[in-house]
Amino acid sequence: MKKFMTFLVVIALILAAGCSSPSVPVEDIEGFDKYTNDEHGFSLQYPEDWILLDGSLSEEELTAALEEVFEDDARQVLEDLGADLSSAVAYWYDFDTATEDFVPNVNLTVAAAAGMTQNNLKNAATLKEMQGMLEDAYESIFSDFTVVENMNSKKLGNNDFAVFKFKVDVYGINAGFCQAMIVNGGDIYTFTLTTFSDKLSSAVSRFEQMLSSVAF
Repeated sequence: MKKFMTFLVVIALILAAGCSSPSVPVEDIEGFDKYTNDEHGFSLQYPEDWILLDGSLSEEELTAALEEVFEDDARQVLEDLGADLSSAVAYWYDFDTATEDFVPNVNLTVAAAAGMTQNNLKNAATLKEMQGMLEDAYESIFSDFTVVENMNSKKLGNNDFAVFKFKVDVYGINAGFCQAMIVNGGDIYTFTLTTFSDKLSSAVSRFEQMLSSVAF
């Protein structure tokens, strides 16, 4: 399970490396708790039965884990993409649906947007280009990579997110992913839902509730 947790950070880092209108008050979601991050200037709500782990892993810890888990070519992909190994911000774990080998979860990374704007995330051509980059990266690292839903722009709450769904086989576990990103204040925020591939559809509904509550 430790190796799988490391993988979750890496997959978010790959996306973070690649890439307004007046808001209305966000209503409280029944059965959700509120999380506020003053450093990065945002808040959101998450299921109250999920466990929050707030705080970045050090770059040294992530690098050591990568060396233990992945082959050299995987680390090279991260380096080529310019992934920021210190960008992990928070994790939310769903232990109620966990197995001995894996805990479904959501993690968040925040990294410099590097010229990417929120308008870019609503442009079909840009989204297609970004998806192509991610496919190349993921296929070079993970087996049985399959696109579930092409990257598209989706309105959730007050914000537009670029959303991408896919499946991979990692350490013998069939995993399903939904990644959603948004640009704000010169940074790109990447939320990654990781669950079992056969539970992806049902898990996405709670994930989207969480994203709909994001406020800056």
